[in-house]
Amino acid sequence: MSCTTGCTAGRCPRTAPVAVLLLLLLSVPPVQLAAGGNARTRRRPDVPHLLRPSPAAPFVFYHIDKAAGSSLRAIIDAAAAKARLGRVIPCHGGVTCLCAANFRVAPLLCPRAGEFAAAAVVAGHFSPQGLAGLVGEGAAPQTCLILFREPLARHASYYKYYGLRRHFANRSFVSLGAADAQSAVALSGGTAFMTKFLACRDEVCSGTRNATADALSALASCHVGTTERFDAAMAFLALAQPWLGARDALAATHENSAGKASDGSLARMAEAPSLRARMPEDAALYRAAQRREDAQLAAAAACDDRPAASNPLRSPQVKLERRVASLADDAATRPPHERVRLACCIAAALETQTPAPLRDARCAAFDDAPSVFASRAR
Repeated sequence: MSCTTGCTAGRCPRTAPVAVLLLLLLSVPPVQLAAGGNARTRRRPDVPHLLRPSPAAPFVFYHIDKAAGSSLRAIIDAAAAKARLGRVIPCHGGVTCLCAANFRVAPLLCPRAGEFAAAAVVAGHFSPQGLAGLVGEGAAPQTCLILFREPLARHASYYKYYGLRRHFANRSFVSLGAADAQSAVALSGGTAFMTKFLACRDEVCSGTRNATADALSALASCHVGTTERFDAAMAFLALAQPWLGARDALAATHENSAGKASDGSLARMAEAPSLRARMPEDAALYRAAQRREDAQLAAAAACDDRPAASNPLRSPQVKLERRVASLADDAATRPPHERVRLACCIAAALETQTPAPLRDARCAAFDDAPSVFASRAR
C-alpha cells in the first residue's frame, strides 16, 4: 500500500473520500420547494420583499384624527426605514408634525409634491382629496389603510385630547347639555367629519354631489379597521401587509385599552342618543367599516387551512378574531415566501368585494401554489 504525505505506520488518513463527497454535494444545484411542491416541477419564489410598497405602488395610511393611529405611524415609519423606503410621515423622518392636508387644513409645512410622488409610504392626517392635491394628477395606484371610530366616541376623544373643555366651563364631554354638546361636536369636526374627510376637498364639500357615496367608495378601496376592534385590525394588517411586521408589535401601538376605545362613559351621557341621531352620514360610514372589517377577517380565515379550534362558549365574532390573530402569530414564524403567499390568498379573496384591485402584481408567482398553513395546528 502506498501512502501520501501524512501517512504513518502504514495507515493513510481518510480525508480523500470526505473531500470527494463534499465536492459532489456542492456541485448539485439547490432545490427549493413550495409547500406541497415537487422537487422536479416547482421552485419556491424568492420573495425577500414581503410585498414592500414602492413609489409606483405606494402604501398610504389616511389617518382620521382621533380614530387611533399616531403610534401606528411610528411602526409604519420604522418598517419603512428598515426596508429603506422613501416616506413622508409627519412627526417622523424629519417631517414636522404640522404637515397635514385634509378638508379642514390646507397643506401646511409639508415637503414638496415631488417628495410625495417619490415616496413609497405616506402616513398622516392626509385625506384622499388633500393628498391628491399635494401629489398632483396621475398619482400612482396605491394600497391604503383607514381606521374608523364610533362617531360620538371620536368626538369625545377629540374634546378631551385637544382641551376643548376650556370652552365649556371645564366640564367633561359627558356632562354637557344638549346645546353645549352640539357646539362641542361642531368644534371637533362636525357631525359628518369622517365622511367629509374621505370625500371632500373642503368643509362645504364643494364639487361633491354625494359625499356619503364618495366616502363609501374610498372605504371600499382600502384596508380598514375600527378603534373598537383594534387588535383584530392589526392581526389582519400583519397578514395582508407582511412588510409591516408581526401582529403583536402592531397591536401594541394602541395606547388605549379596548374599554377606553369604545368610551363606555358615553353610556351615561343623557344627550348621547340625540347626538348620534344628528350624525347619520358618519354612522352609516362606521357601519360600513364594521362590515368591511368582518369581510377582511373572513377572507383571512378562508386562507387558513389549519384545523379549526372548537369552543362553543365563544361568539362567532370572537372565534373569527381569535382565529385570525392565531394565524397572524403563526405567520410571523414562517419564511417570507409563505407569508407572502398567505397575503396574496387574502387579497384574492377580497378582490370580488372591492372596486379597486388590492392584489399585488407580485402575487402571480403564487397562482399555482397550494396553501401552506395546513400543516401546523394551533
